[in-house]
Amino acid sequence: MISTTLSSEIMTDTMQRFSNSLHVDEPLKSFSQLVSNTEPSSCSSTSRWREHLAMILSNQSDRYDPNCNYVLSLANTLASEGMVHASHFTSLMAGSKLTSVLDKTSPIALLGLDHTKDIQ
Repeated sequence: MISTTLSSEIMTDTMQRFSNSLHVDEPLKSFSQLVSNTEPSSCSSTSRWREHLAMILSNQSDRYDPNCNYVLSLANTLASEGMVHASHFTSLMAGSKLTSVLDKTSPIALLGLDHTKDIQ
């Protein structure tokens, strides 16, 4: 708390050191990484994704608005692990729009369907 009254560099350094002391699965680690303007390491992990998504979404600020990018990064990780429903929900929370099934680069075309794979 004291570091918030000092310069932003000191606060960032303090939060990064605090974050490094936490286990990667801790939602508090996501919070401390957000405050120190770094992408939460949870964006590359699918364990406890719900808690990390909630932490990112509930701590949005003008100071660190790349939260949408962090949420999309988490959605991409979930999609790469085959967690289609989780990926679609996360993409919707980031503000992604439903697009044409023909657009293979879009995160969502049909809810619950992985449109990037050919249907046989």
